[in-house]
Amino acid sequence: PLFQSNRWNNVKGSAGKNQSDFVQDMLEFTSKYEKEWDAHRFSGMLGYSWMESTSTGFGASNSEFPTDAYLYNALQRGKYAELRYTDPEDKSTAYLKTYGGVSSYKNQSRLIGFFGRISYGYDNRYNVLVSFRREGSTKFGADHKWGNFPAISGGWTLSNEKWLRSVKWLDNLKLRVGYGVTGVIPQNSYMSLLLYDYDTQYGNYVDADGNWRPSLTTTQNPNDDLRWEKTAELNAGIDFGFLDGRLFGSVDVYSKKTTDMLWEYNVPVPPNLYNLQTANVGEMDNRGIEVMLGGIPVRTKDFEW
Repeated sequence: PLFQSNRWNNVKGSAGKNQSDFVQDMLEFTSKYEKEWDAHRFSGMLGYSWMESTSTGFGASNSEFPTDAYLYNALQRGKYAELRYTDPEDKSTAYLKTYGGVSSYKNQSRLIGFFGRISYGYDNRYNVLVSFRREGSTKFGADHKWGNFPAISGGWTLSNEKWLRSVKWLDNLKLRVGYGVTGVIPQNSYMSLLLYDYDTQYGNYVDADGNWRPSLTTTQNPNDDLRWEKTAELNAGIDFGFLDGRLFGSVDVYSKKTTDMLWEYNVPVPPNLYNLQTANVGEMDNRGIEVMLGGIPVRTKDFEW
């Protein structure tokens, strides 16, 4: 809901309308080079990416309409709000009775990346892949907007070795190992900034001239150290296939560690301006084994299962 539900209590009809838009502009350049000679195979790639995301929204509502025929097409015909007094003789005890409201928002963020990849293979037996990505996001603190994310992996196809080619029932046997780091970007665009809002519950007051005045309150502590949440993973595996593709599968062993995880926790006020703080204080470890098996138990000219 756009507005507090108690605004609709004991009113003569209410209506509202809202809309939202999301626009994402993207630009990417890549340059690739490939070369093969003898038993060698090489490829390289460099790239640049730019992305800007903007979300906007608007909503309005009102109550106390003279007729239901307007629906939400004449919100200005409602009462919207009026100033009331707890004691008509004492003007200092005023409060604002609201029947409707208006809201709008805009969120914007930008992500820039530089990336590269090099791949090398020899005789369809040995393969190495190295990649690197450097990304910067406006969603992080002033000193931690950029993150570096390297990765390297290698594979050895044993089934292509001369001393295994004579094994007729073996179709594929490959060993591989890899290590890489990835980053996570928070959804909120302004988590590192000091944010304010009007205190509609306790901060409203009437000045000496009888004008209604809202006051500001802090809704988020600043955090210039807000940074990327990173996950580093080491993986080793084996792929296999037997009997002309009738039996196949893989086994993987992995160890994954995530650091600088975002967490919201209570903080004292003062010295903080708000009683909650979001910071990179979490860690998580995952280790495991993954096994995948597949098979074709029935294969005929007209049917395969």
